Amino acid sequence: SFEKAVSMAIFEGIKRPFIDEGKLVLDIIRELLASSEGRRGNRLRDPFLAELISEINASNQQAQLTNHILSTREREVLRYLMQGHSNREIAEITALSINTVKFHIKNIYSKLSVSSRKEAVSVAIRQHLI
Repeated sequence: SFEKAVSMAIFEGIKRPFIDEGKLVLDIIRELLASSEGRRGNRLRDPFLAELISEINASNQQAQLTNHILSTREREVLRYLMQGHSNREIAEITALSINTVKFHIKNIYSKLSVSSRKEAVSVAIRQHLI
């Protein structure tokens, strides 16, 4: 079924679902590419798989950089944002002042280059930060 998904994705140019799953599918993609190279190869699928590997690796590197950029407390606040908590609720849960929570959220936005809670959560999920 994975090969069928790849076949459909090639013709539609869909890469994002594979990139988002990153580490989970990387070994499978490498295995498909290696098995194809052992034979004659597939001139449509092989370049697509090679691009996927490259883009997944780049995405993983970016996620690792971002993980190091966000502090432990910022990642904690980000998890509460994902759960839909308000600033006040986050402050109560973490025993921080509401101004400190706002400060962490401002830093998260800046570090992830986003301007809203929704964007922050979306980027964090895509980059496997939370």
